[in-house]
Amino acid sequence: MSQSKHCYHCHEPIPDGFTLNVEVLNAPRSMCCLGCAAVAESIVDSGLSDYYRHRTDVALKIEGELIPDALKTQFSQLDIDDVQREFCTSEGAEREALLSIDGVKCGACAWLIETTLYKQVGVVKATVNASTHRLLLRWHNDTTQLSTLLSALARLGYQALPYDSEHEDQRYKHQKQNYLIRLGVAALASMQVMMFAVALYFGVVDMEPQHVAYMRWVSLLMATPVIIYSALPFYQNALIALRSGQLNMDVPVSLALVVAYVASAWATLYETGEVYFESISMFVFFLLLGRYFELMARYKANAKSANAVKLLPAVVHRRVDGRLETVPVKSITVGDTLLLKPGETMAVDAIVLSGDSHVDLSVLTGEHLPIRMATGETIYAGAINLDQPLEIQVTEIKETLVASIVRLQEQALAERSASVSFADSIARYFVLALLIIAVSTALFWWFQSPDDALWITLAVLVATCPCALSLATPTAMTVGLSRLSEIGVIARRADLLNELAKVDTVVFDKTGTLTHGKTTVSDVTYYSQIEHAKVIAIAKALEQASTHPLAHAINQLDSEQNWQSCATDIQHVEGLGIYGTIDGSKFVIGGAAWVETMCHVSCDTQHRVVLAQQGQVIAGFDFKDSLRGDAPQAIEQVKMLSLTPVLLSGDQQRHVDALAHTLSIETALGDRTPQTKLDWVRESQRLHKKVLMIGDGINDGPVLSQANASLAIADGTDIAKRSADGVLVNPKLVSISKAIQISKSTQSIIKQNLAWALGYNVLVLPLAVSGLLPPYIAVIGMSSSSLIVVVNALRVGRKTVATQS
Repeated sequence: MSQSKHCYHCHEPIPDGFTLNVEVLNAPRSMCCLGCAAVAESIVDSGLSDYYRHRTDVALKIEGELIPDALKTQFSQLDIDDVQREFCTSEGAEREALLSIDGVKCGACAWLIETTLYKQVGVVKATVNASTHRLLLRWHNDTTQLSTLLSALARLGYQALPYDSEHEDQRYKHQKQNYLIRLGVAALASMQVMMFAVALYFGVVDMEPQHVAYMRWVSLLMATPVIIYSALPFYQNALIALRSGQLNMDVPVSLALVVAYVASAWATLYETGEVYFESISMFVFFLLLGRYFELMARYKANAKSANAVKLLPAVVHRRVDGRLETVPVKSITVGDTLLLKPGETMAVDAIVLSGDSHVDLSVLTGEHLPIRMATGETIYAGAINLDQPLEIQVTEIKETLVASIVRLQEQALAERSASVSFADSIARYFVLALLIIAVSTALFWWFQSPDDALWITLAVLVATCPCALSLATPTAMTVGLSRLSEIGVIARRADLLNELAKVDTVVFDKTGTLTHGKTTVSDVTYYSQIEHAKVIAIAKALEQASTHPLAHAINQLDSEQNWQSCATDIQHVEGLGIYGTIDGSKFVIGGAAWVETMCHVSCDTQHRVVLAQQGQVIAGFDFKDSLRGDAPQAIEQVKMLSLTPVLLSGDQQRHVDALAHTLSIETALGDRTPQTKLDWVRESQRLHKKVLMIGDGINDGPVLSQANASLAIADGTDIAKRSADGVLVNPKLVSISKAIQISKSTQSIIKQNLAWALGYNVLVLPLAVSGLLPPYIAVIGMSSSSLIVVVNALRVGRKTVATQS
């Protein structure tokens, strides 16, 4: 067997005299160093050799130790709870973190990382976005440590560390500056060369041959920096793809540029044939312009909310012993009392202790109308106090609402939607077809008209470049996600836009979703001889740990101090009620039907909540809750979109029917447990319905996960928000129909872009192959096609603004 000259893992040259092989895909493969060999062995030993079959780019060269001691120390420090609080979210024993990964080059890298992590014990979820180099990782912290997972990736040659927005900003600024310099060089050269080209093409002046030669040489000099410097990223991407035996859109682009430049230089040197320096310069300029717009659109998606965090004030006014002191935000703690003066921005989440003012919450919810804040209201970081001073008590400093919004957006951008993956796959096949057609065209014209073969082939390569095809989907998706955040709908999954556009049934929970969820007890009926104050104390003892709105209402009831009860062995039965032991007796509180079963009693079903013990009903609780102001409008807009609204609730059927009658909802299903809600959604999906679920409670978690698309109310439970595909931070329900409109608009734009890109290529291909399309016209056509796709994608935002107004 002959020794390969390049490393099979990283494709770097193998040093002279160095021999090291690793068996990969049933054959010995040459490695350039011990690091690459160790990584390759790790991949093979893990049963992941398919990585080498499907990768479209080579891996990074591994130099030195796979996991240096300094990196091991850094990994171990990331296991410390206090450190993890800085970049992780927790839900029970599960923790989730957004990580940046070095070394990701293509989709196969993403597959390798995800597959490796899923083989590790304790990993719940691992999603890699190869284009943004982000890993969304969720693991069970009682089963494994983060350092163990990071070390497993390091053994494959990938270094993952907590995502740092500052680092990402620096990377974005560097990319932006890089594009602008290359664009400037290409633009300057294009303008200069075009002036000479106009004179040469149209004979503006009667030039002597030496003058023509002079202009060609000047054009050559002007175009050379463009072909060497401005177009360098295209060559790099094309070479990387070719070295790994794959194709991408930069392959035909680079081929066309190099062939056109060499042929034009040859024509200049020997003073024969045509030159296309202006076409080369324009081609590079428009390509760079299209990618610059794509870069801008991608980062715009999370810039608004990220800036909201950065613009939070660094100091606050703290009241201590009646005195007011100005202190850094880092020095305050939960429970501190602050003074928020008119015109100031909130730095933390808090509750209003005193005062009555209006605040601007547009940075969080997209709602520009001022919202009144009074005693007891929750005010969030990022809100601007507009008129009167407010005295507030700090409730959250780090995990504020605006911080959670930024994190959700980062998670959505970390994922790659199915439509983007599909478009990438189509573009790769398109490049292969294009190269086959270009070669066939060259052979045909070589025998028919050798002098024209080069330029006709060049026109084919340029005119049919799949730039527009590659830009069509990701640009529209990025703008769509940005528009969702502007109306107060934060996507947790990139596929939310795809799924929202398909829904035909919109299912609403009742309490906390269509109503404010600020339920209060309207009446208590007592059925036993137990003192009323003690009954209330027993109910509050059972409900003390529940987050259900009805439990919150019971906990707000007054009870005398001498009747404080302590419940033990408390058990929550999701969607049904609670039971526990107080002073040696077992008590049950919950829905009447469930309590009847648990305590073998007969309840008055008119009560929404019943308190009982074995064989005896003690009390019945009735509640009142107000409808959200825009709920009727939201239902009406859902119907105007030809969607079917459904009310699905755990509340009693009579209360559900009453609300459904008020909102003109035909399908209203009450007395539903989490399981029966789930069964209903599954049955609807079996009947080919596409369900959008809106909910807020713990009992909505399973059905939010099962629905085709789901949105959780921002002030709902953490489980609801973690189960949903997105979070509705705007308090107005009409944002739901706007979100659906944006998703439909995005899908429409994607279809338009794909139709345009494919239609353009189908139309222009016969002209280019037949020699009817000069290369410089092909450049204008291709560049215009890409720009049209990008500009069309930006219409997603403009169309929605028009809807809002």
